Amino acid sequence: MAAERFGDVSSDAQPVTYSTRVDIWLAAALLLAFGAVIYEATVDGIPAAWGIGLLMAVALRVMVLPCRYILMPDHLLVCSGMRRWEIPYQEIKSIMLSLNPASAPALSLRRVEIRYGRELMLVSPRSRTEFMAALYSRMKRSSFTRPG
Repeated sequence: MAAERFGDVSSDAQPVTYSTRVDIWLAAALLLAFGAVIYEATVDGIPAAWGIGLLMAVALRVMVLPCRYILMPDHLLVCSGMRRWEIPYQEIKSIMLSLNPASAPALSLRRVEIRYGRELMLVSPRSRTEFMAALYSRMKRSSFTRPG
């Protein structure tokens, strides 16, 4: 785990993975919702609740888990469930700390805002400052090979 989080920034050829931070309130809300559905299924004997619980678990897996950010040699790869975004370092215009609550592949409100092209990506790595330093380092190295 430490190797994932504390990847050698100087070795930009190797992918470095940062797991998402998970806010306690969000985890509690998800567990409470899932617990309520299971309670309805078992205690109140509502068979449809099992189906709803299964749908909730599948939706969480498909749309959210795993949620991680991978610094590849030439781009940032954002993974959330089955969705993937590739952001070339050369297209990144700015990175900064954010508390923006907009929908994003992030399980915390302690986020990093990444502006690239005309787009905005919000991510929530466990160690925002470490992630930003590593991302900035790769952006800087990539700027030396910019075309034009």
